Amino acid sequence: MEEAMRRRLYPGEEPPEESEEQSSGLRNLADQMADGYAGVRALQAEFFDARPPLYPWPHLLRKAGLQLVCKPREAFWHQAFDQLGINAGDRLLDVGCGTGIWLDRLEAEYGALGSGIDVSKACLNEAAGENETTRPLACGDVVDLPFASNVFDVVICLDVLEHIVGQERCLGELTRVLRPEGRLLLWTINRNQAFTWNWLLAKLGVDVFNRVSHDPLLLPKVSDTGASLTRAGLRLDRIELFNSFFTLLVDEGIMVIVSMLDRLGIFRDRGRLSTSLGSIFLVLTDALSRTSWRFLNWLDEPWRRNGYSNGFLIAGSKLPSRLDRSVFSEFASR
Repeated sequence: MEEAMRRRLYPGEEPPEESEEQSSGLRNLADQMADGYAGVRALQAEFFDARPPLYPWPHLLRKAGLQLVCKPREAFWHQAFDQLGINAGDRLLDVGCGTGIWLDRLEAEYGALGSGIDVSKACLNEAAGENETTRPLACGDVVDLPFASNVFDVVICLDVLEHIVGQERCLGELTRVLRPEGRLLLWTINRNQAFTWNWLLAKLGVDVFNRVSHDPLLLPKVSDTGASLTRAGLRLDRIELFNSFFTLLVDEGIMVIVSMLDRLGIFRDRGRLSTSLGSIFLVLTDALSRTSWRFLNWLDEPWRRNGYSNGFLIAGSKLPSRLDRSVFSEFASR
């Protein structure tokens, strides 16, 4: 593998000293493990049944595909989806699909034929209600996907891995259901968050973990995640850190406004006034995000160079044979 890819896979990754807020999550990992894996899964289902992922005017985003993005991270993801090469008619699986908003957006943007799986029945019910087709949706476990092997052209997994006990098995399942040469795009939260915007907030006493059901002990490392995917038979084509400081600051600033509007119940109103306001808001956030994310990411380079970020993206494709896989297995063992 190229040296540049190796440097991205193995940046300086000494985890930061954990604060008191970091050591406590929705429940401490030790308590979760005492309940057993089923207890952890039930806890996540309960959390996301009550708190589905938040998006501004989601019905407008669903229809717009990726022509409208609501924060810099989504502009970065748009570029990653374009580079992934999603084609019309591709069978796409969204692992941890939530309310199905990314299934709708990717179908609108690329014409992909989406399926989804999530742990939350409430989110899946909303996903089914928002889409007029009979899209396959399953309530299940990401460490034991209820799909045959070698089925999907594309698998995406966004903001999921950091919630999972048994991450190596999860990554193996993501790869298993891909057809040979099928593409995977993974985004997850980084263990190595020293000196990032969230690290600063935690130092100031803000609970950056409990609010999104993150236990810091479950946050994955870039190197561990890349090595697990390599062992599972994935060729790593892209590894990139994102959301270190300035990009994350803008993302979080937008989401503070979104959270305030959500408390007013404005996103549930699909009347003409709310829709007009939503269209203006999304046009503005789209313009801000697309024009700023590369510059903000450039400002984040000192953090990313040292392996510090709130999240990281890995994209790759499934190797066609065990013979090809051995080269990458040798690299991952170094």
